[in-house]
Amino acid sequence: MTRYKEYSNNITPAVPYLLLIDAEGYQAFTNAGEFHTWDTSIVQTNNFTFTVGTNKVFLDTNSSGLFKVTYNCSYGLGQGGGDVITTSLYKNGVEITGSRVQDMITIDEADIVSQSSTFVLFLSKGDSVQVRTVVGVGTIALSQANTSRILIEFIPMHGGNNGSGGRVDYKGAIRR
Repeated sequence: MTRYKEYSNNITPAVPYLLLIDAEGYQAFTNAGEFHTWDTSIVQTNNFTFTVGTNKVFLDTNSSGLFKVTYNCSYGLGQGGGDVITTSLYKNGVEITGSRVQDMITIDEADIVSQSSTFVLFLSKGDSVQVRTVVGVGTIALSQANTSRILIEFIPMHGGNNGSGGRVDYKGAIRR
């Protein structure tokens, strides 16, 4: 029995997992602020709803709990004199406090700035996750091809078991 076929996205494991990338790149980010769009789904379990070319990821099934969200992107200067690039995570359209990452992009067009962050969120059915980038006035930053990605993975939580000396004992079952 095949449980996973690379790039076919027809898997149904017990643990929610999602990996999206922007393979084409060259999304423009300005001082108005734009949400990242994802054009390629590498792995998507049936717990998430996502449409290629959009910027929102929805938790679809009742898989409420803690999720580790990792996003990263590399930017080059598209126009302007350079400025601060700020990227942050959004849940249901609201910026998550503490999720901001900032860096400076300079006038040297060969300069590439990479931003990366990992954050833990509590998500419930119907919650959406987005990544938004804002740059300074007069500057346009361009995402680089194959460098923009978001990874969302469920964090299984187990109760303590003092009888096993604090070790987690897996016996083939996945607990939620």
